This record gives sequence, structure tokens and C-alpha cells, in this order.
Amino acid sequence: GFFFVARWQALGGFALTWPEVSGIYSVDVTTTVEGRRQVELTMKSTAAEAYINSLYWAYITMITTGFGDIVPLHIAETAWCIFSMFVGVIITALTIANLQRTIGQFDAARLNFQRKMELIKIFMQYRCLPKDIQDRVMSFYDYQWRVLKGADEE
Repeated sequence: GFFFVARWQALGGFALTWPEVSGIYSVDVTTTVEGRRQVELTMKSTAAEAYINSLYWAYITMITTGFGDIVPLHIAETAWCIFSMFVGVIITALTIANLQRTIGQFDAARLNFQRKMELIKIFMQYRCLPKDIQDRVMSFYDYQWRVLKGADEE
């Protein structure tokens, strides 16, 4: 995709692309005997520089601030970027899961109380207790929650 755009820009005489400006590669445009324009991309930077630029691109993309202005130039760079983005997605998912678990633990006592109340309701319905007794039992547990906030009296 990016090389197509670079070729199209070179053929149209547009401004330089970001990798050209940063010195990663150069674009040379020549005209053939038949009058067709040819575009040749030549690497100008070292592999280490190219990898650093690729890592930059991958991490910028992972944090969703990338605009596609820096692209991998080799298959190895592409593979590394894909791997880096995959790791970033996993780290992000784990972070969100940990935050959700932490927030869930803030009100764990309330959640346990609600589960207990559901079990009590099911038990009372199973035993066919009169509605007024069911209401009194539920009122008692509501009062207990308001007073103790899930703390055990024993």
C-alpha cells in the first residue's frame, strides 16, 4: 500500500514522503525510451535505523496515535510490527481486565449480599412461604446490610 502511494506521488511529482525526508530510502524517477516513468526505491539507512523507525511506527500505532506515515520496509520489519502490536493488544486487554477486577472487588461484599438474597428468595419460594413472611425475612436482611455493610457479626 505505502509503496504504491510513494510510487504514485513520485510519478505525479508530489512532495517527498516521510521516510524519504528521514533518510530511510530515496525515490528515483526515470523515463524509459517509450516515455514511461519508472520509480526505483533505494534504501539509504542502516538496518538498525530502519528497525528503530519500524518500532516507533508500531508503538505509535498501538497507542492509536499513528497516521500510517511510517511503514515497515522489509518483511522482517513487518513481522516485528505485527508481533509488537499483538503484544500491545494483549497488554492492553490484561490491563483492562485487571482494572475491571479491581473495581469489582471494591464492592465484593455487596455482590455477595445480593447473591445471598437471591438464594434466600429462591429458597422461600421453593418452601412456599407466605408473602408477609417473605417480606419480613427480606426486610431483616436489608436492615442487616444497612447496619453491618456485609461485616460478619461473629
